[in-house]
Amino acid sequence: MKGVIGNLKRTLHRGGTAASVPGDANVAPTTMHKGANVVLHLVVEGEDAPAHDFTVTAIAAAKAIVAAGTAATPLKVTVKHVAVDDDSPDADQ
Repeated sequence: MKGVIGNLKRTLHRGGTAASVPGDANVAPTTMHKGANVVLHLVVEGEDAPAHDFTVTAIAAAKAIVAAGTAATPLKVTVKHVAVDDDSPDADQ
């Protein structure tokens, strides 16, 4: 995985996508812009006051974790939605 990230950093450092040589229709670009929707399942646990809404704390923690983790990759990471799913089949595990 470190090798993949290292190669990706070098590619992006060189300017991202590689353009073909003008006039040479047979040269394909070496990279292209891609995206993927990645689903992440986090379980956030901790101590909190009995009357406090822990979902607020858990959502803030999840956003902070993702924001801190973006420093580990040269890829652009955009958080589209963070919510608590207490009815998840995995919620009791």
